[in-house]
Amino acid sequence: MKKAQSLKKKYFDDYFGPEQLYLDTLVVHPDYQLHGAGTRLVNVGIEVGRKVGRNVTLLSQPTAEGFYLHRGFREVQNISLASVDGDETFGFNVMAYNFSSVV
Repeated sequence: MKKAQSLKKKYFDDYFGPEQLYLDTLVVHPDYQLHGAGTRLVNVGIEVGRKVGRNVTLLSQPTAEGFYLHRGFREVQNISLASVDGDETFGFNVMAYNFSSVV
């Protein structure tokens, strides 16, 4: 947990500052995938960001990058995280939907 907080600070808070809406752990049950549930969840986040004047940020798995790009997010940075045992590394994309000039 401490490492996750450190990574969020480095790749989100230090870059975007406190003026962001960070979408964390968006998951759709398999029975509802490909029926618009994920799109509706992300659209709610975007609309809240628009209303409060905040950039919307998230950490995406590479397999979901196209989903977010199609909705207007842009890739800010690619990062790699090591597994707990250090045997594997996993790639993720820091992504943002920006309403201000921060991004």
